[in-house]
Amino acid sequence: IEKLIIRGLESGHFKTNDTFLTANIIQYLLMIYPLRGWSVKDRYTFEQIVRIVTDFVFNALGINPDDKK
Repeated sequence: IEKLIIRGLESGHFKTNDTFLTANIIQYLLMIYPLRGWSVKDRYTFEQIVRIVTDFVFNALGINPDDKK
């Protein structure tokens, strides 16, 4: 994941100050449903969790999904 982030930084698509920590946070977020699904399943569908986490990651990387490049 860190290599992908570095490539995104080099190409000007991503913005982050710490690729290592960002990669680790993203890796952890990918495990949110298996680790915490029991506490969120009554509030969100799996699809909603995926969308929220994806938006969070995009925001952390400085990506605006509405921008067309």
